[in-house]
Amino acid sequence: MGKWKYIIFFGLLCGGSVFFLIQVLINFILGNELETGNYLTGAVTFGVLFGFFNWSLSERRYKKYKRNQ
Repeated sequence: MGKWKYIIFFGLLCGGSVFFLIQVLINFILGNELETGNYLTGAVTFGVLFGFFNWSLSERRYKKYKRNQ
């Protein structure tokens, strides 16, 4: 899939959107003011970091698997 496609799809779209929705839901339940700009910034940051670390872990596992064959 490639590093950047993986980070965009699994990091930003999957991880970042879940992070965003959880932030909105928690603040809605608590009755806090919804600051979507801050939530979006946090979601993008989280998504990129999540995607990068998840890709790195998967790549490491794949290389170890290929060495052991």
